[in-house]
Amino acid sequence: SGIEIDASLFLGIHAETLGNLELGSMLRSRTVVPCLLSAIDVAQFTGLSASVTDIIPPELEGFIDGGIDRLLSEGAEALFEMYENALMKAVPNFFETYVRDALNDFI
Repeated sequence: SGIEIDASLFLGIHAETLGNLELGSMLRSRTVVPCLLSAIDVAQFTGLSASVTDIIPPELEGFIDGGIDRLLSEGAEALFEMYENALMKAVPNFFETYVRDALNDFI
């Protein structure tokens, strides 16, 4: 809970393509986004950071019986209590490197 994400995006727009777009096609709501996207040459996330104020441990269920569910849930909760601070400190770096690179590869 308490997630805050900041993103910076670099867009390289081809000015000639943007200038050649017809105004009529930009006035239709269905075609405005594809028209604008056609003028973008490069899109890249240059910065992506996230901060988390609290991580809620998962409740595990659906195993053999209720006793095993409770045992696994309590084990997960103990792990979260031990490593919650380390996870919260690692989240910003994880977003700034891995998630940002994955999003740039997707684009």
